Amino acid sequence: MEKVREHNNQLASVFRYSDLSKGKQAIVSSYWRHFTEGLKECMDVLKEELELTDEADGDQVNTLIRRAHFVRFPERDASTLTEDQMLAALDGSTASAGEKLKPADQIQWATDIVRQGFDAEYQRHDLIVAPTLEKLQRFAGQWKRDKYEAPYTLLIGPTMSGKTRLLKELAKHVCVAYICLRPLGSTGQPPRSELATHFFPNGKARLDLEKHYSYLLAAILNTISEFFSRPDIRARSLEDRLAAWFDYSFQMDKTPKAEYNANVEKEMKSIQAEGLAPMQFLGAAATRMSQSIAFEGDRRLKMLLAIDEAGNLDNQIDKELQIPYFCVFRRALSHIPAKLGFFGVVTDTTLRVANFNPVLTQDSSSRCLALGVDLFPPIYQISSPDVFVPKALSSWDELLSAERLFSYGSPFYGLYFKGVMRGVMKGVPGTAVESTSKIAEAKLVCSSQLVSTEAMELSSPQCFAILGSVIQTRVCLYSPINSELVANHTRYAENQGNSL
Repeated sequence: MEKVREHNNQLASVFRYSDLSKGKQAIVSSYWRHFTEGLKECMDVLKEELELTDEADGDQVNTLIRRAHFVRFPERDASTLTEDQMLAALDGSTASAGEKLKPADQIQWATDIVRQGFDAEYQRHDLIVAPTLEKLQRFAGQWKRDKYEAPYTLLIGPTMSGKTRLLKELAKHVCVAYICLRPLGSTGQPPRSELATHFFPNGKARLDLEKHYSYLLAAILNTISEFFSRPDIRARSLEDRLAAWFDYSFQMDKTPKAEYNANVEKEMKSIQAEGLAPMQFLGAAATRMSQSIAFEGDRRLKMLLAIDEAGNLDNQIDKELQIPYFCVFRRALSHIPAKLGFFGVVTDTTLRVANFNPVLTQDSSSRCLALGVDLFPPIYQISSPDVFVPKALSSWDELLSAERLFSYGSPFYGLYFKGVMRGVMKGVPGTAVESTSKIAEAKLVCSSQLVSTEAMELSSPQCFAILGSVIQTRVCLYSPINSELVANHTRYAENQGNSL
């Protein structure tokens, strides 16, 4: 506790929050978080916002670097490290001086098993899909530009809790335009979508990012309307139309949807050439989409834009506007008219993109006080834990079997264990228990990156004890999210009270 208290005091002496406006506080906090996560270029922006120079404020700059190193590596002694060594450690390019870290064992992921999990028979449709679809339909009907910030909500849940699988299931009921924004080189499933490149247009000087995102959204909408307007598609049943769209656009493996991607890019170029304002071409594109998708019954929701791994948009800052890419993307979304059946959902494992608003008069991402400021409630109660636990028991041995134990908690581990047992991972050493446990341990110690020696030396019983909430019953799956939602809402209410 003493170290944490010292850390907070030193950081407060540099940030001097009481001297900053609420808008600048938000900017500094955002860049500080990105800097601690390894984006070294954010240090230059921090120094500019805090009016620090290396020559005159060397001690304060050094304090920022040491505090960032403490946030990232709280268990390490950095007292003898130089600034360059700490920056290198933050960047992840080298280990800290005098401490050689060993990489975690390479986990043998069998992507075939993971993909089979996406195709497994869906459980608890009435408890997961039906209420989620009802909420999205209600939200789509409530969208008004003078009331809400933008037509989207957040689908939040722990890793491997079934967020992407839920989106895939929703695609059987509405048109889902799915885009996964995983980082380049990620081994996660589903893989990064080809269209993700257009969400991170790096290297383009003085790019109007809001207009760029508006072009992209309109291009996706136009591609949807063209697809559903085809005579061969219109002649099919609703179920077959949605299935055809899924096969055409929903990338679930390393094979890109070449025709779909090419058509979106062609539409982007065509819209750019017309030179219209975003509200004009986005409104026209949304209208065509709405007219092309003919649904019977509840038509409040016709098309769902699903952005998976959306937290990565919060890691990039638009240099012109000084706000995260996600805030710019939200601006573009706000240009889509109401009552046309459009709504968006973004997924993440944390509340980063929930983005509870600061005081309106000091919000650097705010455009016009006459526009809406409300946010749609996040969706986070995905009742996926224990969905594959067998109901009936024939013996005590079955109660204690590895297959049943792995079926508790996250649905991933039970499905993966069964996949190994079926022999899908031919040629991969180790038993089914060992292979599945390795993945669980890797998640525990974050072994996709270098981890501390202490973490890698955890014994199997220690890992199993800590993993109790991961591979066994999750008693309080939503408690941390509930707490953070309440805390964020309280802070938001206080900010609004201060602005009155």
